[in-house]
Amino acid sequence: MLKILIPTLMFSTSLYAETCNGILDCTKIYEKLTNEKIETKFLPANLSTLNEELVMDASNAKKSFNQYLSEAGITIRENGKENRFLYAARRGAGVTASIYRVTPEILEKIKNQNERVNLIYSVKGNAETLVDTSVRQQLSKGKDKTPNIIDFKDNKIVFISDIGKNAYLIVKALEARDK
Repeated sequence: MLKILIPTLMFSTSLYAETCNGILDCTKIYEKLTNEKIETKFLPANLSTLNEELVMDASNAKKSFNQYLSEAGITIRENGKENRFLYAARRGAGVTASIYRVTPEILEKIKNQNERVNLIYSVKGNAETLVDTSVRQQLSKGKDKTPNIIDFKDNKIVFISDIGKNAYLIVKALEARDK
């Protein structure tokens, strides 16, 4: 009887899904589902993320969590075999600026905006060659020295952090190249 019960319990836990919202909450759930430890102490306290829930279970935790991190402009860095930590790849005003998925409505909203925005551009075609020097040269060069483009090729996402009107131009350049 005990031999039958253990596989049944193991199978049932793999179907158990948890919902999280926010980077710290999602990291805790990821750690619980995968038994992997990831430090969050290096993340800025006021880091903005998408205000969307993430649902993870043991079967999709790694893929879902990595997608979530990409959409927040965060990477996993390693310092030795056992020490993994989250690293916010955006700096300055990009840390707290709102994050939006690129839609026609969002582009219309930001095209004349002088405030910092973070945009998630979902790549339709080949992610390998989409972001090159000509696209990076379009980043603003004003007072704010921290505009950034982060290319998450594995997740087919380009994360853009710049003033709104400039981010708009970068998205338009990406759209023209993304076939």
